[in-house]
Amino acid sequence: MTRLNDLRHFYHLLDVLEQREGGKRVLHECTGRLPWPPRGVYFFFEPGQLRTDSGTGPRVVRVGTHAVSTGSKATLWKRLSQHRGTTSGRGNHRGSIFRLLTGEALMASGSVPFAPTWCHSERDPAGEDPVERAVSRYLGSMSLLCLSVPDPPSRESLRAQIERNVRLLLRDKTPAQWVSGHQARGCRSLPSSGPCGPSSQVSELLVSDLARVGRRLKEAQGSSSNCS
Repeated sequence: MTRLNDLRHFYHLLDVLEQREGGKRVLHECTGRLPWPPRGVYFFFEPGQLRTDSGTGPRVVRVGTHAVSTGSKATLWKRLSQHRGTTSGRGNHRGSIFRLLTGEALMASGSVPFAPTWCHSERDPAGEDPVERAVSRYLGSMSLLCLSVPDPPSRESLRAQIERNVRLLLRDKTPAQWVSGHQARGCRSLPSSGPCGPSSQVSELLVSDLARVGRRLKEAQGSSSNCS
């Protein structure tokens, strides 16, 4: 399979997942009271970011998971809530690379005041608060799908492999590149998925992962809980 065929297959599987779940969820509407699976992989879509060669519709702008170290107690909702921030509109970008990079890109765009301590360990809550609120609004407008993958926490878990290889497929760089064309500069970068190898190598990785994702979807058919 070529990379383009892999992309089309990947988005087909997400279409199946979306149909089964009755649609995507919007992040700012999500709460811990919803029936989240304990562990899984999540896929974010940003308004206005559309696919091109791989078909029509929104494209995935962020894929992630959690609990990839042995013994981790992190849950899927805990991770999503770190990206979303609090219900009051605040948040903690030091607990979410997604928030950190998005905030830096928003500052680069000039749409929010510059916060000198944003990328540093020292804190200035008053100076960072406008940026945290802007990040919460920005990310809160995004929709998401999640796939339950309840394997034990491990760097070699299926969740970790799916995240890593989907990033390779999507050529994932930094999520902040989407913010009005402004890229995050100077902060910590998103942990690398590793260099993209030849298209054939990427395809081989994804063929295996996509087959397992497809099996997960089939196994979940008939499930009554969302994002399962």
